[in-house]
Amino acid sequence: MKIKYLLFMVIASLFTFVNVYAANEIGIKSITLLDKSINTTINSAPTYNGLEMNFDVGFKQKDDYARYKVVIANDTSTDYALSLDSAFTTSEYITYTYSGPDELKANSEIEVIVTITYTKEVAPALLVTESYSEANRAVVQISNDDVPVTPGDTPTTTTTTTTTTAAPANNPKTGNNLTTIMTMLVVSFLLIGAVYFVSKKKLFKYGMFAIIFALGLAPFILDVNALEVLKITINVNVKIEKGYKVTYAVDAHNIVFTDAEKKFYDLDLAECVDVYIGQISDENKYNYCEGMILFDDLKMYKSNETTPVAEADFHYLGGISSPKGGNTKSEPVPSCQETSQGKVICDPENTGVLSCKINVWTYSSEYMDNFELQWRENDFSVMSFDSADIENHWESDHAIEIYGPTTFKMPKHDIILFGAAISNSIGILDGGTTNLNNNPEA
Repeated sequence: MKIKYLLFMVIASLFTFVNVYAANEIGIKSITLLDKSINTTINSAPTYNGLEMNFDVGFKQKDDYARYKVVIANDTSTDYALSLDSAFTTSEYITYTYSGPDELKANSEIEVIVTITYTKEVAPALLVTESYSEANRAVVQISNDDVPVTPGDTPTTTTTTTTTTAAPANNPKTGNNLTTIMTMLVVSFLLIGAVYFVSKKKLFKYGMFAIIFALGLAPFILDVNALEVLKITINVNVKIEKGYKVTYAVDAHNIVFTDAEKKFYDLDLAECVDVYIGQISDENKYNYCEGMILFDDLKMYKSNETTPVAEADFHYLGGISSPKGGNTKSEPVPSCQETSQGKVICDPENTGVLSCKINVWTYSSEYMDNFELQWRENDFSVMSFDSADIENHWESDHAIEIYGPTTFKMPKHDIILFGAAISNSIGILDGGTTNLNNNPEA
């Protein structure tokens, strides 16, 4: 019996220290974030192992996106074909695209781009808990055929898999040590067979037969496990959180914008005309506006998230020299006049474009109602403004005066903050330019 146990130990030790493995000579070398939208959150850095990559991102607003560059290295002497742009749009709300070369040449590297985009707003019913999550997977096949493989069809589900129709290639380095293992199996058969035939105990013979049968199947099992299919696997986890918007409103009567600056503001509630400082040219042109000017915080915030209050920089027309024969302490008035062609030209000797910062804002139920926005009685306590920077009139008239810079907690609805007005018109829109007090109140 001691000889039998010794044989078992010898056989077990032979297989303990020998492995069948697939060498990673084709694999991902690096993943780099190329670009993302302002409301995209990278929940965790991308990870990769071999040819499998994992992404975890968060969105708040439709059209949010994240774009990654993935470097794949081929350290073998074989050329491979990759599936074409798989565009694995298998989610109702998220579009996933993979693009790059359709060949992976021997001993070379390629760069592919993986883009994740929030293309359709999640149904409100799915955001009752303020967030919605989904997971998706795509498989980009690798073939050693001459023709690139093409993607196959997949159903649309919350958790999805995209596959391709071409026969995949196998890792050229799979099957290492199989020769050694086969040799050990033969030796093991001989040793166990010898013990089996010399043993006189029936129970022991049945046991030996089971072991020999299992070992006989081992080469096939090992061979299957050793053949690694080459494929690029893309795993994406997405969390969509309900985001809320902050809008700022300024009741202005003397604000000027360049054409390039106008695109950042909503001027539908304002009246604007072109004015020129000195001479009529694009370099000297400004848009003079009176009325309500709106602009949005580009970033959206989830409920209870710390939200900064903006300090807004504006430009206005002002006089830059003291009036002749007048009170030297009074503010100079811009010198502007309208030509017969209807263009307003301001004298550069007496007119300049000056700067003003608005950092006093009011949050009130009146402004919220005027812009048809929802508000709640407990907004003051929920928003938690810094008590040192506000004057609280919420209990009496549902108004809070806020002095920036400060922060608050975002409630579960969009809000609008009303800015202290630049209220001094120089009368351009009324056909005149006289104003006794041209100081912006800011």
